[in-house]
Amino acid sequence: MSFIWTLDAGWVWLGVGLLLLMLELLTGSLFLIWAGLSALAISALAFAAPSIPVQLQLVLFAGVAVASTYFGRSYFRGRVGPAASERPMLNRRDQQLVGRRVLAVTDFSNGEGRVQLADSPWSARLPNDVANAVIRKGDALVIRNVEGVTLIVSPA
Repeated sequence: MSFIWTLDAGWVWLGVGLLLLMLELLTGSLFLIWAGLSALAISALAFAAPSIPVQLQLVLFAGVAVASTYFGRSYFRGRVGPAASERPMLNRRDQQLVGRRVLAVTDFSNGEGRVQLADSPWSARLPNDVANAVIRKGDALVIRNVEGVTLIVSPA
């Protein structure tokens, strides 16, 4: 390692900074950018004041990298990243079912029965607030929630 630092430290920091920024381009993590920019800052410092010891440069790099990562990530949190999806429930089929109308295919007993959803019968249960409701075969219901493979339904 001492061989590398016999080179001009400014060039080493410049190379490290550019390497980290290239890796950031490949990963897109918004993490390596802060270390890369910190290395470039230490490179500028090493070119401006070549008499600064390498150990101090390393300590300064660590401090600047940690500080810039902390402040950069807290500043950009929520501002940069994937755009809000036009279909936020795309991979949450259970939540896509909420609000759909279904028909009871059996009479409900003790708040439980079966309903027809598309081409399949599903287990269904009434929520506690309407658990005493009388539901007969053919009654229209609305899905309020999904718990596992049981639909939580209430009268439409």
